[in-house]
Order: sequence, then structure tokens, then C-alpha cells
Amino acid sequence: MLKIFHNPSCSKSRTVLELLQSAQKEFCLVEYLKNPPDKEEIDLLIDLLGETADKLLRKKEELFLKMAIPENELTPSLVAGLIERHPILMERPVVLTEQKALICRPPNRVFELL
Repeated sequence: MLKIFHNPSCSKSRTVLELLQSAQKEFCLVEYLKNPPDKEEIDLLIDLLGETADKLLRKKEELFLKMAIPENELTPSLVAGLIERHPILMERPVVLTEQKALICRPPNRVFELL
């Protein structure tokens, strides 16, 4: 089953949600700011992304910019810890299957999982 990590205030996240609903696919909706993923789930997302861990971070988010963490220090463990403590730093929307995670930017990337 699909799982979408959703932020209702994000237009791209709302668009992905609408696309999933229109496709009549069964999915689990996680409003990750209200119900943040734990470190284990974040580690899984990083593994299933098939990209470097830093892709899961919102690097233009004010909180992240204030941290001033050098790019070369963004290890998977550090990224998972940052998102666990500050879920606002997680890129959105993320859609997850048992085999793959995908940052759906642009939103129509969700079709790669359907």
C-alpha cells in the first residue's frame, strides 16, 4: 500500500493527494508535522529514496539555514536525526511503497509509483 507523508499547507502535497484520490488508489495519509516519523522510518525513507540522504531535507527552510551545517556533513544518520527532531525539515510530499520512496516534486512524479 502507498503511504504519503503530507503537509496540508503545501500546494504540491495537496496536488499529490488529489492525484492519488483521482487514481482511486488505496493509501495511508500521514500528516508528518502532527505525527512525525521516528528515526527508523526516516532511515527507511532514506534507504528507499535511492538518492543521497540530503535530498530529503528542505535546505531552504529557515531553521535549516540557521543551523549552517556544511553540505559534506549531511550523513544519513545526521539527516534522520534532524528530521526526527524537526519534522518541518523533511522535503514534501514523499510517497512510499514497500520497495521505493519518491519525493513527488513535481507532483506528477507520483505516477511513477502507480
